[in-house]
Amino acid sequence: MTRDLKALIGPELADRFASLLYSWVIRGLRGEVHFPRGKLVRRAKGATENEIANINFDYERQYGDQHYGDRRLMLTDVLQKLRETPRIDLDEVCDILELAKFWMSFDLLNRYNRGLNRSLDSFDKSVRQLRKAGARARQLGADLIDYYESANPGTPCQYPQPALLAALDALLHVLEAHPDLPPVPAPHRGSKVGRPSEPWLQSARRALVHEHVREDLRETLLMAVCLTPYRRDEYREDK
Repeated sequence: MTRDLKALIGPELADRFASLLYSWVIRGLRGEVHFPRGKLVRRAKGATENEIANINFDYERQYGDQHYGDRRLMLTDVLQKLRETPRIDLDEVCDILELAKFWMSFDLLNRYNRGLNRSLDSFDKSVRQLRKAGARARQLGADLIDYYESANPGTPCQYPQPALLAALDALLHVLEAHPDLPPVPAPHRGSKVGRPSEPWLQSARRALVHEHVREDLRETLLMAVCLTPYRRDEYREDK
């Protein structure tokens, strides 16, 4: 059995299937890993197709699920079986997986953005609270000094310390200049029962059934391209 995707199905289709193997973007959107996005954008800007492939492989090595090689073997073995099966169009199979991967990424990006919005909202509320608490602390400090000095003429007040009040003044100056964010829209809340809806996954399964891909190979395909969680014990090469 060949392990060379390009020799098996041709270079163009092999490149399309190979691009589905990368897990690092999905893991980043799920918050499982954090990579320097600014550096990634600078590397990708104006990059050639080969350079993009190198970037993908480099980031997969650093931030992927560490199962890339195993999933590639799974994919190659399944494609070998599908290629030998009548009525199965590998171009159509690739189209199905690409579409599912796109909608999966889109869904995760929306969830990531909702999480980011919640974090921004929490940060903004904290800044407002800090501004209010700092202003109150500064006013109380000034009142304490006035009270102490009126009760003890000619004796410098040692508490609160002048350095603390100066720091509060500096902090309040920065906080007053910090702009307030507009209210963040409340996120759409899905069903509270069971796991989050994954319609793209169900659509992919139905489409693969329509393409006559049998169940065991169908589930291995989905796992190989990161549409379902990696579980090596669910795959047997001799199926």
